Amino acid sequence: MKTSVLPKIHAVYDFFLKEGFQHTMQEIALAIKVTPKTLFNRYETKANMVLEARKYWHQQIRERLFEKIEYCNNVVEKLVMLICECHYCLQQESNYFMKELEDAFTCEENAFCTSLKKLLKEGLDQHLLSSAVNPQEYAKFFMHNVYSYLPQHLNADTFYNLLSPVMLPEAQEIYNQIDINKIIHQ
Repeated sequence: MKTSVLPKIHAVYDFFLKEGFQHTMQEIALAIKVTPKTLFNRYETKANMVLEARKYWHQQIRERLFEKIEYCNNVVEKLVMLICECHYCLQQESNYFMKELEDAFTCEENAFCTSLKKLLKEGLDQHLLSSAVNPQEYAKFFMHNVYSYLPQHLNADTFYNLLSPVMLPEAQEIYNQIDINKIIHQ
């Protein structure tokens, strides 16, 4: 996305973040202080506007996730950070997160599934994750369980339940050395 467009989409992004996606384009235009015609000229349809806002949100996720995993030593630590990012999004950006879950079971255009699949490949290359696991199916499992577990509680068991299906013994050893409770309370 072009830098000059970011401030324009940011207002729409903030609106959806705070108010949700159920509003009309006229209501959105009024709230972000532009004319409905301006909004229609920029996006043509509400679906396009939602898509652009979600793309902007995906960019925010990628940037935050990169900051979190930049200094990780291995894919196990990176997967733990991905779970933390999911939890953050569910807590702080729930309107986007819930919209993202609509795509979770196809894993198309889903920022978490895309990141997870990249990390799975990295884990295979590091010989830490099982090659017997289908990345597409595991991504669906992961997203379904993130949706099921994270709203109620985030604890060491949640991390283990999400990661154990793919971890080889070497990854289990790495996982056991991670202080999950410290990460949760940061």
